[in-house]
Amino acid sequence: MNFNGFFFDLDGTLINSMDYHYNSWNKILYNEFNYSLNKEKFMITEGTKLNFLISDFLSEKNIKISKKKLIDLIEMKDEDYRNNNKASFYPNSIKFIKFFKI
Repeated sequence: MNFNGFFFDLDGTLINSMDYHYNSWNKILYNEFNYSLNKEKFMITEGTKLNFLISDFLSEKNIKISKKKLIDLIEMKDEDYRNNNKASFYPNSIKFIKFFKI
């Protein structure tokens, strides 16, 4: 079988980044709402769309936000994530990439 290429999301697939996502979300939600994110609950929600995830977490504390505020929170989190974290590859990810000459 010949492959012309692969398409996949690196985040959580080849790169171990969930702790960094948690740290950034926890910081942003605490700064904005004094809300401490439960790490265990966050980790089992990997892959959930952010608009559902964040609204669901905040609704536990009866915190309602607008779509605009949600977008702002996502932008703040992404900026924090980019500036404060260095994700690492899962074991054997580099071997996988080299094997397929990606």
